[in-house]
Amino acid sequence: MSLLTTVDIILLLLVTESLIVRLRNIFSFLYFSLKNELRKWRPSPVKLQSQVVAEETPFVVNLSATLSLF
Repeated sequence: MSLLTTVDIILLLLVTESLIVRLRNIFSFLYFSLKNELRKWRPSPVKLQSQVVAEETPFVVNLSATLSLF
């Protein structure tokens, strides 16, 4: 007589599979949460482009104001 019957083995496999799926869901949730959190801190290229335009605009205005004095 074996220590584990077929039913016990099937139940053990189902429980193990359920635990693996739960762990995978937890780790994927943590991964995507961290990824989204890091995305908030890393500026996007579009945001950088708008910052460059915003930083260049006062220079252009000041340059045109200076040239209008002459």
